[in-house]
Amino acid sequence: MRGKCYFCTFIGNICISINFDDIKGLGKFIEVELIGEDPESLRKKIILFVKEKLGITEDSIIEKGYVKLMLNE
Repeated sequence: MRGKCYFCTFIGNICISINFDDIKGLGKFIEVELIGEDPESLRKKIILFVKEKLGITEDSIIEKGYVKLMLNE
């Protein structure tokens, strides 16, 4: 990993964590995590957020970790 920038805040009882990562050999990533009570509902909110607010297309969304990407799993 080369560069990393991190942002975390709360909206109500939901913790929002955003990481901007530059992973050597993989590229640049935005990692968004919402921590709260209903994981599936939060997953849908994350996808909606990155599509609408960040302009990231559905085919650019990756839902697996860096290690699996490096191992091509």
